Amino acid sequence: MVNVLLTDPGHDFPTQMLSHWITSAADYMQTLGNIRVVHLQGNDVTHANFHSTVVSHNPRLLLLNGHGSETTMYGHSDLPILDSNDIAEGQFDDRIIHALACKVGAVLGHDLIANGVSTFIGYKEDFQVVHTSGDLNDAVAALYLDPAFSVPRSLAEGKSTQDAFIGAQKMYAENLKEALRLNAGIGILAPLYSNMQHHVLLGSTTAMAV
Repeated sequence: MVNVLLTDPGHDFPTQMLSHWITSAADYMQTLGNIRVVHLQGNDVTHANFHSTVVSHNPRLLLLNGHGSETTMYGHSDLPILDSNDIAEGQFDDRIIHALACKVGAVLGHDLIANGVSTFIGYKEDFQVVHTSGDLNDAVAALYLDPAFSVPRSLAEGKSTQDAFIGAQKMYAENLKEALRLNAGIGILAPLYSNMQHHVLLGSTTAMAV
């Protein structure tokens, strides 16, 4: 049995939209039979809870969702849960981390790899989502979120980090083609292209979560 840790702060509209997709991904993972999902939600997504859960549950795969900066991943109410200056020696050795957050692939991802993380997948610039309604199932938002959440799904299915990353990149390209076919404006196309261009895989390309 492989443990997977999700962070799901859900304290504002962007993180609530992520929460909707996180829950769907978690439900899917648990149908696979060999995965136990540890789902930190809402105000439980704190620095103390995150680090203690890593120690107590020893997750192979960490799926970090929320707001971010170049050096910091944030939890509930945008309080830091992981920072480049706060990486405990050995705590993240040989783990796979997927971060759906702005800019954390620019610095924090590299620092995690330097401190023993096997593979980091995330974004080195802002992760952008355009939505046309307040509906958490917004069809336009799905153009951005389907590829992003395909990575944890693929990793849970036993695909390598490289295969999961390439699969997401192909989905981004397909969604761009579809948006072009539908004559979507630059306001939809540019953020989608930016996500694809700034999506990064750092560290091992052959690591597997299960």
